[in-house]
Amino acid sequence: MRKILSFILCMVMVVSALTLTGCKDKKAVGEEWQVKTYMAGENVVEQKVGFKVNRNSGKIKEVWLNVKEIKGENVKIAVSKYKTAELNGVSSDLVVDGNLLNGGAIVITASQVKEANKTSKGWIKLNSADWNLSSDTVLVTFQMDKEKENKITLREIVFVGSKGEVLTAEISKANVVVEYTASKKETLTLLREFTKAELLNYAETAVCGIPNFLLDNQEAFATRNDK
Repeated sequence: MRKILSFILCMVMVVSALTLTGCKDKKAVGEEWQVKTYMAGENVVEQKVGFKVNRNSGKIKEVWLNVKEIKGENVKIAVSKYKTAELNGVSSDLVVDGNLLNGGAIVITASQVKEANKTSKGWIKLNSADWNLSSDTVLVTFQMDKEKENKITLREIVFVGSKGEVLTAEISKANVVVEYTASKKETLTLLREFTKAELLNYAETAVCGIPNFLLDNQEAFATRNDK
C-alpha cells in the first residue's frame, strides 16, 4: 500500500528529474506530438489522453491515427472508454472503463508506419473490426517499453462515426509528460494530469509538442488515399 501511494504521489507532482531516452528532438509545435519512454523511478510512465467525442447520437465505429515515425520496433497503444475513479484518495478522470478497442493493446510496428507513409500518407486504422462504441469518452494510452528507446511521433487522430463521417472531438484531460523550454539554458519536465487549457499554456515551449495538436488538421483524413 505504501509503495502504491508513493508512486501515485510521484506521478502527480512537478518532476524535473524524470529519466528519459534520447531527448535530442526539434520542436514539433503546431504539427505533431512525440511520445517517448520516460521513467518515474522503476516504473514506466504511461501517457494517457482523454477525448470527448461528439457522436451525433450515433456510435464511434473507427479510430485512425496518423503516425509520422516510430523509433524502435513497435509501440503498444490501448484505446478504450474511460471514467472518473479514485484510488487511495487520489482522483483521476482517466481510468479505463472496459470497451477496449480490439480487446486489448494494439501493436503498431515501425514497418507498418513506413508502409502507411508510402501508401496512405501515414494513416493507420487501429481497429480490426467495427468498434460501435456508444460512449462520448475515449482514452488513448501509450504503453512504452522501458527496456528499449521507444518513440512514436504522431500527427493526428480521427474518430469515425457509424455513417462514415469524421466526428468532432476535443481533449478533455491528459496525463502526459510535457518537456518544455524554461529558458535558453534550461529544459524542464512536467508530469501530471492536465486540462486542455493547461496544455495550451505550453504550446510555444513544448520540446516535443502537446497532444492538442492531434486534432488540429482533421481535414487531412479525407486526402489519405489521394495520389
